[in-house]
Amino acid sequence: MAIAGGPDYPASSLVGSNISVMGYVVRSTTSLSELMPSVRRAVGSVDPQLALAQVRTLQNMLDQPAAV
Repeated sequence: MAIAGGPDYPASSLVGSNISVMGYVVRSTTSLSELMPSVRRAVGSVDPQLALAQVRTLQNMLDQPAAV
């Protein structure tokens, strides 16, 4: 079994609750607004059909569980 696919792995052999959703972490000292065009270009160069959703800073992610 594979967690991440590739040309030798059929989608049926992948494990996980939803293999169509992936997460990436980008570490940078650049602000999110300045970084996003580069991230979009990088993702688009891999697959132009991929969508970016729920783009957040680490601080936002850490604060989220504490928000009531």
